[in-house]
Amino acid sequence: MRLLDRYLIQKFLFVLFFASMAFIVIFIVVDLIEHLDKFLDSKAPFSRTVVYYLYYIPSIITLTLPVNMLLSSLFALGTMAQHNELVACMSAGVSLYRLVWPLLLVALLISLLSGIANETVVPQANRTRLDIYEHEIRDRPREQFGTRREISLQDRGERQLSIDYYNIRTQKANKVNIVWRDGNRIRERWDVKTMAWDSTRQAWRMSGITQRKFDPDEEITRLDTLWYEDSQI
Repeated sequence: MRLLDRYLIQKFLFVLFFASMAFIVIFIVVDLIEHLDKFLDSKAPFSRTVVYYLYYIPSIITLTLPVNMLLSSLFALGTMAQHNELVACMSAGVSLYRLVWPLLLVALLISLLSGIANETVVPQANRTRLDIYEHEIRDRPREQFGTRREISLQDRGERQLSIDYYNIRTQKANKVNIVWRDGNRIRERWDVKTMAWDSTRQAWRMSGITQRKFDPDEEITRLDTLWYEDSQI
């Protein structure tokens, strides 16, 4: 490898490293601001938040790599032009195509490594990161046999249900929303914190209910407990 090639590649990699670090910091700060309330309310130790962001780094790098390589190439060639190094190279008989050839080879190699990482490292890192966020930071129960998450159904023409978490074995549900519609207009909505089926009474025992009726008065009712006798849910 010629001395000029090594010089240009070093400039390129130097800028690429610091550009990647800058994007990592920006992405982490934006994500931290967006989820700060969740982290503050979390019972998980601070170290788990650090690990969460460590697993976020591979995704950030592969996502911003094309832009970073473009910026690095422009900066490397731009600084050479600023110091009249490009003029000196061309005066010595080195063409611009020959000058950028090592950058193209390095960029191709980095792109291949990025493609491999996108198929191997990044998916696993994202799964681990989301697992930490959902089950350690937000303290949501892990899905087990006989459980369902994020259920949505329309059991009648005017009634729609959405359930965040449901345990089939215990017949208990968390974060339930029931909406009644008149055509495209919402007539009434219930937000229920928990709901459990009582086989003796053949009814759902709801807890933490907020009822909203979207009539001209917009009536809002809050109840601690309510028995909802409808076995069709």
